[in-house]
Formats: sequence, C-alpha cells, structure tokens
Amino acid sequence: MNKVPESLKILFIGNSFSVDTAQHLPEIARSYGVKNIHIGVLYIGGCSTRLHYKNIKEQAKKYDYYESFCQNGEWSCTPETSSNEAVLSDDWDYIALQHGTIDGSKNTDIQYYDKLAPLVAEVRAIAPEKAKIVFNMHWVGEPWHTHPEILSFGGDTNKMYEIITNIAQTHIAKIPLLDIITPVGTAIQNARTSKIKTLNRDGYHLSLGAGRFIAALAFFVSLTALSPKNVLWFAEDMDEYEKKIAIESVENALQTPYAVTKTKVN
Repeated sequence: MNKVPESLKILFIGNSFSVDTAQHLPEIARSYGVKNIHIGVLYIGGCSTRLHYKNIKEQAKKYDYYESFCQNGEWSCTPETSSNEAVLSDDWDYIALQHGTIDGSKNTDIQYYDKLAPLVAEVRAIAPEKAKIVFNMHWVGEPWHTHPEILSFGGDTNKMYEIITNIAQTHIAKIPLLDIITPVGTAIQNARTSKIKTLNRDGYHLSLGAGRFIAALAFFVSLTALSPKNVLWFAEDMDEYEKKIAIESVENALQTPYAVTKTKVN
C-alpha cells in the first residue's frame, strides 16, 4: 500500500483545462490525509505549449496566478505573474504543463507540440531538483460544440481522442526530462460510456461537479499511486451513481491510460 504524502505542492503552467483539473485537488488531497497542501495554477485562457515556452523565455508577466492552501476551499489570485516567478516561489513536488489552442494550435496536430520539449527543459532548469515534470493529458469536448477543432473533425470527438492519445504515447512520452503523463482525458472519456448525461458545463469545459471531480481524482492518483477507491471527499452535487462511475473511470484510466474502458456500473 502506497503511503500518503505528508505534503503536496503542485504547480500548473496552464489554461482553463488546468483550472478545471485543479479546482477540487485541495479537498481530494486533504481527504486522503495530506496535511500540507499548496496548489498553484498559472492561467492564460487556451494557452498553448508554444505560448508557455515563449512566456518562460521572455519571463513575461502575463498569467493570472491562482493559489490554494486548502483553507476553506478558497483560492487567491495574483495577476501579472510570470511562470518563472511561480516556479521559483516554492519547493514544488510536481509541475504540470497543459496544452491549449488559443494561438491556432491544435490538440490533434503533432506539429503544434514542437515547443513542448524545449518548455520541459526550461522548466527543469529552474525547478526544484525534486520536482517531477508532468504533462496533463486533456479531454475532448462534446460532438456538438462549436470549437473549431471539433468542427474540423465533423464532431467526431472519438477520433480526436484517439489522435490525442496516440500523440501522447508516440511523442510526448518520449520527451526527455518529462516524468509523468496523467490520463485525465481518458478518465473523462471512460465516464462518458456511462449513463451520466454530461460531464461538461458548456460542451468543452468540465462540469463543476462530476467532471471536475473526475479530472482532479485522476490527476491526484496518477501522481501518488494511491487508490481512487480511498477518496473520502466528493463534489457536493454528485449523486451515488456519479461517485461510483468516477471511481471506476479513474481506476480504469490508471490501468489503461491510452484507450477507453467502458464502465460496468449500471
């Protein structure tokens, strides 16, 4: 049985998908018994790894920096922060990178990940020695959403998922200095095989309850190797069926991170 860490410090260099993933992390970590928690999220809407790389090279103060120490579930925000400042601000255990599409990049085109390896190297150069560098694998939206990339696939989000996981396996996993790929996108896709009506609040971003909970739980257990079955906190609007699906979907994503596993819970 894996030991619950005494302390957990995670920094996201990300976008709105990072916000979705991180929102429930403090409560989930505390429910496992983690005592000292610091979650930081550097946010620019839709920010791609290309833009993250440009920003870290230029030490650009362009991020809103959200932080939580799990005090009453509150988050603070510091505007005009650079990724360099945030990386140097604490003795992080994990630093998670997130890809986005605001600059015309695509999640499903390998050419738009061309700055991911240099970004990892830049982060590694200034990060605490103990910090593990993480790529947070994103999810796909609903088929009807008007996001340009979804439209370009004619709403075939299953095909989009297959391409994203293929890129993760064949390209991202081979990047030097990158330690972990979290199967968050797979956990969400697994849960979509259930009777849950939707895991999104707008067809693209995750629902405030089950969607965000699944993302946070998948992320947390990917790093700690703790069992998703041992979680003791759930988003307040989740019903018993959603709780069971969440745990099963995350457990299956850990076992099979790059392919969908249909849920068995009725």
